[in-house]
Amino acid sequence: MDFQRTKSIFESLYSGVDGYSVSSKARKNLSFASKAHTYGEVTPEGFYQILQDAKAKNGGIFYDLGSGTGKAVILASLFGDFSKLVGIEEIEDLHRASVDIFRRYETEVKPILPSEKQKQVIELVNSDFLEFDISEADLIFAHSTCFYDELMIALEKKCALLRKGTKLILVTKNFNSPLFEPLKSSEYPMSWGKATVNFYEKL
Repeated sequence: MDFQRTKSIFESLYSGVDGYSVSSKARKNLSFASKAHTYGEVTPEGFYQILQDAKAKNGGIFYDLGSGTGKAVILASLFGDFSKLVGIEEIEDLHRASVDIFRRYETEVKPILPSEKQKQVIELVNSDFLEFDISEADLIFAHSTCFYDELMIALEKKCALLRKGTKLILVTKNFNSPLFEPLKSSEYPMSWGKATVNFYEKL
């Protein structure tokens, strides 16, 4: 499918869904809310280019750490050539919103997709990504702009256990360990403006 048709399908799925509002209300009900829970979204244009620049292998496995309403997962499904896609979201209300959208994706979108995309496995998990096994991933995305320093240190330590060749995409933030080879750093449009995105490969 071409970009405009894919974008139209995506926008139809998310019509009327305000992830910022869902996140704001949910954070008020949390016993503990940190800056890391601040919500941000990818755009179809920006994420399409991010996936192109990531050069993910065909048939690989995609993970989104802090997947919100599932936008990056759905876009990766539509734009990418992944066999499996997993979104991990800790805030229950955002997770539920992503599940509702995925149900519509399954009934309204999946039947009209090419046969290879109909075989994709998509999982949406309500969990803290630091406590979830991400070792099968070939490409990991984290919209990490508001991740605090301790969280980034913990994430880097977790990712240090990934297998060689795993690719990682971090919005705004960096990994500093020599275990991660910097591949590219460039600006891409997000819902809140342009952001620097950093690409790495696990050595």
